[in-house]
Amino acid sequence: MNESAGAPRAQKEPLLDFGDKERDTQGMIDRAIARIRAELLGKTLPHLIAGQPHFSGKRFRRMNPSDTRECIGETVFASLEAVEEAVRVTLRSKDAREWARMPLAARAPFLRRWAENIRKKDLFFIGLSVLEVGKQSWLADGEVCEAIELLKADADYAEGKEPEANAKLRSPKGRKNSAVFVPYGPRIPLCASIQPWNFPLAISAGPVAAALVCGHSVLYKPAEQSSTIGYYLAKTLYEAGIPPEIFHFLPGDG
Repeated sequence: MNESAGAPRAQKEPLLDFGDKERDTQGMIDRAIARIRAELLGKTLPHLIAGQPHFSGKRFRRMNPSDTRECIGETVFASLEAVEEAVRVTLRSKDAREWARMPLAARAPFLRRWAENIRKKDLFFIGLSVLEVGKQSWLADGEVCEAIELLKADADYAEGKEPEANAKLRSPKGRKNSAVFVPYGPRIPLCASIQPWNFPLAISAGPVAAALVCGHSVLYKPAEQSSTIGYYLAKTLYEAGIPPEIFHFLPGDG
């Protein structure tokens, strides 16, 4: 890897050791799955506009693909009117405007906190992936690690890109040139992030983080088959302190 200024550093998130008999990794995951079944299954999860729950809309029942008799829960899909309201909230938001104007490096701490929130809930997300999309535990663990690595890589990029660009600039005598990266588009740029079910954590966190770190606000729609994972991923994002009006969880069908 190029170690020049601004180049993302290699940051590998350690995988769980499924061969550790003393720690009993699979047993820990099985207990996490049991807690999810006891506390979360069958609940109705809302869509979220600026972090606020909304329960009005079509309800989608998510079944366990490994046992179609088991209902994972219900998700309230966002209607067209809900999507339009999310757009209106963002476009009139002072926070969204400030987010777009913020220096790249200033957004990095938000991504690092988001990555840490996912790390703290690794067993929860592994268990939820087993139940909702039928992943094997070790594959779900790899995806949790990938999500964390993507967020950290984007944070590294945000911290290093402007210093790297400025180090290459030359200024004539009596003048000072500097590079500033701004998001492409209108004053409040808005990105729709529509993601698949097969890597519901990593291939949701990665594109959302890439848009956010570049100054965009985000409308996030997970695949309907993994809406529960999408909901709890959105909660970890809000808990990282990202301004609510720049991110909306808007599940729906394909």
